[in-house]
Amino acid sequence: PELNKTYREMAEHYDIAVIPARVRKSKDKSLVEKGVGDIETWIMAALRNVQFFSFAELNTAIRKKLIEFSDKPYQKREGTRTSIFHEYDKPAMRPLPQDAYEYADWKTVTVNTDYHIEVLKQYYSVPYTYARQKVDVRIGSNVVEVFSKGIRICSHKRFEGKPRQYSTYADHMPENHKAYVGMSREYALQWAKETGENIYLLVEKIFGRVKVEQQAYRSCMVLCVLLKPMVLKKLKRPAALH
Repeated sequence: PELNKTYREMAEHYDIAVIPARVRKSKDKSLVEKGVGDIETWIMAALRNVQFFSFAELNTAIRKKLIEFSDKPYQKREGTRTSIFHEYDKPAMRPLPQDAYEYADWKTVTVNTDYHIEVLKQYYSVPYTYARQKVDVRIGSNVVEVFSKGIRICSHKRFEGKPRQYSTYADHMPENHKAYVGMSREYALQWAKETGENIYLLVEKIFGRVKVEQQAYRSCMVLCVLLKPMVLKKLKRPAALH
């Protein structure tokens, strides 16, 4: 058994070890399952018919039943759960980390030919040398981080709100694509017009079939990949984008 990355991150943050139960070895988790059953009997079942009018009132009742349960003597050994805690667990306790644990999801994605990855319907660039390769993505509450073979290769501020937004770093682009950092409809049409009549008609159709302008950027970028670098040199950036 292996820990999933999110669970492993939490364990590393709190500097604890997690030992997964073995497959088809029920005794590995018997104590845990027995503890859950005892709590269901002593707390949940005991309070199931009681009506509460606030969470504070509910928590007070739960704590009272938990103390009763912890102070109840063991049947087959000396002491109580409370005495075992004070004898073994409390002396080994350490202070919590200064920084709070931040939950994050992990997923594996394939980098598109335009060196962007799609995460929750948003697009983030990675170095172009990773195109068509699989990378691991850590999705935090504020940051999206990209890893290849355990090494972080880039990070982006996480987009919120409307889908299909693009975050593109110029240093992730090949030299012949860096002119496209300021991509817009007008910019793409100007480039297409200077490149050739057929390319201009194609780019017009690309923008005409989408509801949101940004949805056409990927197709335009792929079109750039297919064209020869010598054609791209013809591009003149609009003054507003200099």
